[in-house]
Amino acid sequence: MRRTRTGLPVLCALAFCPMTLLAQSFYYEAVTNSEVPGFGNTTSTVHAWVDGDKAKIEFQDAGQPAFGAGSYLLTTDGGSVLYIVNPQEKTYSAIDFANLFSTMNTAMEAMGGMMQMEFTDFTNEKVLEETGESILGYPTVHYRYQTGYTMNMSIMGMNRQSRNDNDSEFWCNDELNASGLRVWLRPDKFRTGNEEFDQLIEQGMGNMNCLPLRTRTVTRMTNNNQTTETISTTDVTVLREEAVDATVFELPSDYMEEAFMPEISGMPQGAPPEEESANPFGMGFGMGFGMGLGGLFER
Repeated sequence: MRRTRTGLPVLCALAFCPMTLLAQSFYYEAVTNSEVPGFGNTTSTVHAWVDGDKAKIEFQDAGQPAFGAGSYLLTTDGGSVLYIVNPQEKTYSAIDFANLFSTMNTAMEAMGGMMQMEFTDFTNEKVLEETGESILGYPTVHYRYQTGYTMNMSIMGMNRQSRNDNDSEFWCNDELNASGLRVWLRPDKFRTGNEEFDQLIEQGMGNMNCLPLRTRTVTRMTNNNQTTETISTTDVTVLREEAVDATVFELPSDYMEEAFMPEISGMPQGAPPEEESANPFGMGFGMGFGMGLGGLFER
């Protein structure tokens, strides 16, 4: 790590201590800014605490539309099970991505085929890999990818096609490996079970084995020969190793559990698991949960 990269291996060799003793507890802050044509700029700030697989990600403002200010994401297993906690309402909800997207697909099935969606013409090319600048004292590798896809949508017999092309840059560090750090900063880790959506999630970052400390994505959406451009950036502005009390990752005992997006979860069940996800939370859940929890995967 930043402070121990040189000395710790020697000390461990002398003391016979394993490398797993490297610090895995962190506090970080990250800011996501999106320039959306016609809507101006939106900014979202999170404060987060991480200890190995555990993570608490608190939203400081209303810039992330899926969550209110003061709400937070909580996991104890690197995001396999993820909760959204609302202190104002004293409630929490489990977010099951595969089930959520399956239910949304069920809703489309219930419409009798009036709404259909298909993704085609995927592209994914790495156009740059070089030594990046140091960020918060951590060395980085600078990557640039150009990715894209075509979305074909049919609603009540009316067809619409749009093309989405992304030019994404990442400044990554390969020494920060606590899995809890990836819940927000690597949203491409999530999978839905739907081949098309999972390809969307993976195409932007799937070939990198590192943790982004900065991302910048320019998205160009073309409809009917008109192109709109959105610029999304995410920057880790604070990152430090520090001990985190175990109680930070506990669900409050007096909070009530409720369904996540109950208006969707109340739809008929039973369709085959399929559904949506991300251009990848750009970085942050900006890729959609950062297509939006990334918006959540588009940020």
